[in-house]
Amino acid sequence: MQLVSCSVSLQSDIRNTVEKHNISVAEVAVLNMVHGQGACANIKPTKMDKRSHKDEKSFLVEKFRKHASSINEMFPGLNPSLPVSLRDIEIDMDGSDEESPKRTRKKDAPKRAHEPDGTFMADDPATPDVNESIQQELSK
Repeated sequence: MQLVSCSVSLQSDIRNTVEKHNISVAEVAVLNMVHGQGACANIKPTKMDKRSHKDEKSFLVEKFRKHASSINEMFPGLNPSLPVSLRDIEIDMDGSDEESPKRTRKKDAPKRAHEPDGTFMADDPATPDVNESIQQELSK
C-alpha cells in the first residue's frame, strides 16, 4: 500500500493546516471525508508498505472512532479492499503523475529496429552508409 505525506486543512480551513507523514492512501480518503473533499493537498508519495487491508481498516476505525460507521461504509466487510495507490482514489497531484514517473521519448528521436524475435537489431558494420539498428521511416 502506498504511503504519502500531505497537508490537511482541518474542516477545509486553509488557515488551520497540519502536516501528515507516511499515511496510507486509505487515510487520505478518510481525511477528505472527515474534513471535506480536497482537504488533503500537497500530496507526495513517500514509500510502499506491506500492511494488510484488515489491519489498516482497524487502525483507521480506532483513530477516527467518531467516524467509525462512515469508515465501515467506505470499506465494508471483515476483509475489506482498501485503496492501494493515489490512482485508486483519483487524486490529482497538481496535474503531475508523481507516483510513477515515466521516461518519455522525444517525437523526433529515432526508434530502435527489432529482429523478428523481438530483440534489438544490431547495426551491420559492412554497410557504413545505413544504420540497420534504427527503424527506417516508410515514405507515404
